[in-house]
Amino acid sequence: MSDKHALCIEIDTTWSSLFQSYEELSRLRDLLHKQTKEGSFKIAKARVAVLPTGRITQDQYGSDISATSVVESEENGVVALKKLPPRIKQKAVQAESKTANMDIYKILSQAIPASTKTELTNTKEGAKVFVKKAQPESATKTPETKEVETQEEDSEETSTPEMKNPLYWFGYFPPQPLVQAQRNYSEALETAILLVNEKRKLDQLSSELEALMKKKEELF
Repeated sequence: MSDKHALCIEIDTTWSSLFQSYEELSRLRDLLHKQTKEGSFKIAKARVAVLPTGRITQDQYGSDISATSVVESEENGVVALKKLPPRIKQKAVQAESKTANMDIYKILSQAIPASTKTELTNTKEGAKVFVKKAQPESATKTPETKEVETQEEDSEETSTPEMKNPLYWFGYFPPQPLVQAQRNYSEALETAILLVNEKRKLDQLSSELEALMKKKEELF
Protein backbone atom coordinates (compact mmCIF):
# COMPACT_ATOMS: atom_id res chain seq x y z
CA MET A 1 0.00 0.00 0.00
CA SER A 2 1.45 3.34 -1.08
CA ASP A 3 1.80 6.33 1.24
CA LYS A 4 -0.80 8.26 -0.75
CA HIS A 5 -3.38 5.50 -0.42
CA ALA A 6 -2.73 5.13 3.33
CA LEU A 7 -3.02 8.89 3.78
CA CYS A 8 -6.37 8.95 1.98
CA ILE A 9 -7.70 6.15 4.20
CA GLU A 10 -6.57 8.05 7.29
CA ILE A 11 -8.25 11.22 6.07
CA ASP A 12 -11.53 9.35 5.42
CA THR A 13 -11.41 7.81 8.90
CA THR A 14 -10.81 11.20 10.48
CA TRP A 15 -13.70 12.72 8.54
CA SER A 16 -15.99 9.92 9.75
CA SER A 17 -14.94 10.41 13.37
CA LEU A 18 -15.41 14.15 13.01
CA PHE A 19 -18.99 13.77 11.78
CA GLN A 20 -19.81 11.33 14.58
CA SER A 21 -18.36 13.69 17.17
CA TYR A 22 -20.34 16.62 15.78
CA GLU A 23 -23.53 14.54 15.86
CA GLU A 24 -22.89 13.58 19.51
CA LEU A 25 -22.17 17.20 20.36
CA SER A 26 -25.50 18.30 18.91
CA ARG A 27 -27.31 15.56 20.82
CA LEU A 28 -25.72 16.61 24.13
CA ARG A 29 -26.60 20.26 23.51
CA ASP A 30 -30.25 19.37 22.95
CA LEU A 31 -30.25 17.14 26.04
CA LEU A 32 -28.72 19.87 28.22
CA HIS A 33 -31.29 22.40 27.02
CA LYS A 34 -34.11 19.94 27.74
CA GLN A 35 -32.87 19.12 31.26
CA THR A 36 -32.42 22.75 32.32
CA LYS A 37 -35.78 23.71 30.84
CA GLU A 38 -37.55 20.91 32.71
CA GLY A 39 -35.74 21.87 35.92
CA SER A 40 -36.91 25.48 35.68
CA PHE A 41 -40.47 24.34 34.96
CA LYS A 42 -40.47 21.98 37.96
CA ILE A 43 -39.25 24.77 40.28
CA ALA A 44 -42.09 27.02 39.09
CA LYS A 45 -44.52 24.15 39.60
CA ALA A 46 -43.18 23.55 43.13
CA ARG A 47 -43.74 27.21 44.04
CA VAL A 48 -47.39 26.89 43.01
CA ALA A 49 -47.76 23.59 44.90
CA VAL A 50 -46.81 25.08 48.29
CA LEU A 51 -49.14 28.08 48.00
CA PRO A 52 -50.78 29.77 49.86
CA THR A 53 -49.08 28.82 53.13
CA GLY A 54 -45.60 27.87 51.91
CA ARG A 55 -42.96 29.47 49.76
CA ILE A 56 -39.75 28.57 47.94
CA THR A 57 -37.21 31.41 47.82
CA GLN A 58 -33.50 32.06 48.26
CA ASP A 59 -34.19 33.22 51.83
CA GLN A 60 -34.58 29.55 52.79
CA TYR A 61 -31.04 28.60 51.78
CA GLY A 62 -29.08 27.01 54.62
CA SER A 63 -26.40 28.93 56.49
CA ASP A 64 -23.95 26.04 56.00
CA ILE A 65 -24.26 26.11 52.22
CA SER A 66 -21.21 24.72 50.42
CA ALA A 67 -20.26 23.13 47.13
CA THR A 68 -20.87 19.38 46.82
CA SER A 69 -18.85 18.93 43.61
CA VAL A 70 -16.05 20.58 41.68
CA VAL A 71 -14.98 20.38 38.05
CA GLU A 72 -11.38 19.28 37.55
CA SER A 73 -9.22 18.99 34.43
CA GLU A 74 -7.05 15.89 34.33
CA GLU A 75 -3.58 15.58 32.80
CA ASN A 76 -4.92 14.36 29.45
CA GLY A 77 -7.27 17.35 29.26
CA VAL A 78 -10.45 15.43 30.10
CA VAL A 79 -12.82 17.30 32.39
CA ALA A 80 -14.29 15.32 35.28
CA LEU A 81 -16.77 15.96 38.07
CA LYS A 82 -15.39 15.28 41.56
CA LYS A 83 -17.58 14.91 44.64
CA LEU A 84 -16.45 16.83 47.71
CA PRO A 85 -16.60 15.37 51.24
CA PRO A 86 -18.82 17.14 53.79
CA ARG A 87 -17.21 19.89 55.81
CA ILE A 88 -16.39 19.13 59.44
CA LYS A 89 -17.51 21.80 61.84
CA GLN A 90 -14.95 23.08 64.28
CA LYS A 91 -15.56 21.98 67.86
CA ALA A 92 -13.76 24.90 69.49
CA VAL A 93 -14.05 28.60 68.70
CA GLN A 94 -10.88 30.67 69.03
CA ALA A 95 -10.85 34.21 70.43
CA GLU A 96 -11.20 37.00 67.93
CA SER A 97 -8.22 39.01 69.08
CA LYS A 98 -5.30 39.00 71.50
CA THR A 99 -6.90 41.86 73.46
CA ALA A 100 -9.97 39.77 74.21
CA ASN A 101 -7.75 36.95 75.47
CA MET A 102 -5.93 39.36 77.77
CA ASP A 103 -9.26 40.48 79.26
CA ILE A 104 -10.30 36.87 79.87
CA TYR A 105 -6.96 36.22 81.53
CA LYS A 106 -7.43 39.14 83.95
CA ILE A 107 -11.01 38.18 84.83
CA LEU A 108 -10.18 34.54 85.51
CA SER A 109 -7.07 35.38 87.52
CA GLN A 110 -9.22 37.50 89.85
CA ALA A 111 -12.22 35.17 90.01
CA ILE A 112 -10.46 31.86 90.79
CA PRO A 113 -9.59 31.40 94.48
CA ALA A 114 -5.92 31.04 95.33
CA SER A 115 -6.52 27.63 96.98
CA THR A 116 -7.73 26.08 93.73
CA LYS A 117 -5.51 27.98 91.30
CA THR A 118 -2.40 26.20 90.05
CA GLU A 119 -1.32 27.96 86.88
CA LEU A 120 -2.42 30.83 84.67
CA THR A 121 -0.38 31.11 81.50
CA ASN A 122 -0.71 33.91 79.00
CA THR A 123 0.72 32.79 75.65
CA LYS A 124 0.92 34.35 72.23
CA GLU A 125 -2.06 32.28 71.08
CA GLY A 126 -4.18 33.54 73.97
CA ALA A 127 -4.97 32.90 77.62
CA LYS A 128 -4.71 29.27 78.73
CA VAL A 129 -6.13 28.52 82.16
CA PHE A 130 -5.31 25.37 84.14
CA VAL A 131 -7.44 24.87 87.25
CA LYS A 132 -6.88 22.16 89.85
CA LYS A 133 -9.65 21.52 92.37
CA ALA A 134 -8.98 20.54 95.96
CA GLN A 135 -10.44 17.07 95.37
CA PRO A 136 -9.00 15.05 92.46
CA GLU A 137 -11.36 14.72 89.55
CA SER A 138 -10.84 10.97 89.33
CA ALA A 139 -12.10 10.50 92.87
CA THR A 140 -15.50 12.01 92.07
CA LYS A 141 -16.09 9.79 89.05
CA THR A 142 -17.45 6.29 89.23
CA PRO A 143 -16.35 3.53 86.81
CA GLU A 144 -19.72 3.84 85.07
CA THR A 145 -19.18 7.57 84.47
CA LYS A 146 -15.70 6.99 83.06
CA GLU A 147 -17.05 4.30 80.72
CA VAL A 148 -19.80 6.61 79.41
CA GLU A 149 -17.32 9.44 78.79
CA THR A 150 -14.96 7.07 76.97
CA GLN A 151 -17.78 5.90 74.72
CA GLU A 152 -18.75 9.51 73.91
CA GLU A 153 -15.16 10.39 72.98
CA ASP A 154 -14.89 7.32 70.76
CA SER A 155 -18.17 8.13 69.02
CA GLU A 156 -17.04 11.70 68.30
CA GLU A 157 -13.78 10.50 66.78
CA THR A 158 -15.31 7.73 64.68
CA SER A 159 -18.39 9.62 63.51
CA THR A 160 -18.26 10.85 59.94
CA PRO A 161 -20.03 14.04 58.81
CA GLU A 162 -23.03 13.66 56.56
CA MET A 163 -23.91 15.87 53.60
CA LYS A 164 -27.24 17.57 54.17
CA ASN A 165 -29.68 17.33 51.29
CA PRO A 166 -30.53 20.90 50.15
CA LEU A 167 -34.14 19.83 49.61
CA TYR A 168 -34.70 19.92 53.38
CA TRP A 169 -33.98 23.64 53.44
CA PHE A 170 -37.56 24.00 52.21
CA GLY A 171 -39.16 21.70 54.80
CA TYR A 172 -39.12 18.10 55.96
CA PHE A 173 -41.54 17.13 53.19
CA PRO A 174 -40.46 19.03 50.05
CA PRO A 175 -42.92 19.02 47.17
CA GLN A 176 -42.41 16.34 44.53
CA PRO A 177 -41.80 18.85 41.68
CA LEU A 178 -38.87 20.25 43.66
CA VAL A 179 -37.40 16.74 44.01
CA GLN A 180 -37.74 16.26 40.27
CA ALA A 181 -36.09 19.64 39.64
CA GLN A 182 -33.10 18.61 41.74
CA ARG A 183 -32.78 15.44 39.65
CA ASN A 184 -33.01 17.42 36.41
CA TYR A 185 -30.23 19.83 37.38
CA SER A 186 -28.00 17.02 38.68
CA GLU A 187 -28.34 15.24 35.35
CA ALA A 188 -27.75 18.54 33.52
CA LEU A 189 -24.46 19.00 35.38
CA GLU A 190 -23.26 15.58 34.26
CA THR A 191 -24.40 16.31 30.71
CA ALA A 192 -22.45 19.58 30.72
CA ILE A 193 -19.27 17.65 31.60
CA LEU A 194 -19.87 15.25 28.69
CA LEU A 195 -20.51 18.21 26.41
CA VAL A 196 -17.21 19.86 27.31
CA ASN A 197 -15.27 16.64 26.71
CA GLU A 198 -17.00 16.07 23.38
CA LYS A 199 -16.21 19.63 22.26
CA ARG A 200 -12.57 19.04 23.16
CA LYS A 201 -12.60 15.82 21.12
CA LEU A 202 -14.13 17.65 18.15
CA ASP A 203 -11.47 20.36 18.25
CA GLN A 204 -8.73 17.73 18.40
CA LEU A 205 -10.15 15.89 15.38
CA SER A 206 -10.39 19.16 13.47
CA SER A 207 -6.71 19.88 14.14
CA GLU A 208 -5.71 16.37 13.04
CA LEU A 209 -7.74 16.68 9.85
CA GLU A 210 -6.18 20.05 9.03
CA ALA A 211 -2.69 18.56 9.43
CA LEU A 212 -3.60 15.60 7.20
CA MET A 213 -4.98 17.86 4.46
CA LYS A 214 -1.74 19.88 4.46
CA LYS A 215 0.22 16.66 4.18
CA LYS A 216 -1.97 15.58 1.25
CA GLU A 217 -1.27 18.83 -0.61
CA GLU A 218 2.47 18.22 -0.26
CA LEU A 219 2.26 14.65 -1.64
CA PHE A 220 -0.08 15.41 -4.51
